[in-house]
Amino acid sequence: MGDSEIEVVEIEHAGMVSSLLLRGHAGGGGPGTGYLLARLRQREVGVLMFFETESGCACHLHELFVAPRWRRRGAGGALVRKALEISRERGYSHVTLLARPLGRIVSRTLLKRWYEQFGFEALPGDAEEMKLELRQK
Repeated sequence: MGDSEIEVVEIEHAGMVSSLLLRGHAGGGGPGTGYLLARLRQREVGVLMFFETESGCACHLHELFVAPRWRRRGAGGALVRKALEISRERGYSHVTLLARPLGRIVSRTLLKRWYEQFGFEALPGDAEEMKLELRQK
């Protein structure tokens, strides 16, 4: 099973995502908030919430969640790639995120390595914040 079987779509609001995936997230986002939904074989398997930063020139990946039984099948990567595609289309200069592991599923070190495969780099002096430049300086 790979990325080719995973469908990622942008959805209007978190209310369109099953409660299983929201895992208690209120889904309240302000202007500039977007949601991506990953489906595998017609099942909702993951969700990513992102928003435009206050400056309007960057995107922040906020919530990334893949249902436990569907992890390690490419859904998380497909969601991140789609968010980066949207960020480029919207002309953002960069994308940021906080590499905060959910519970004890994975260590912060492994999570940061996972994001590095998409080009994210850790910011000096910050244990969690990562950034990907989309435009050449």
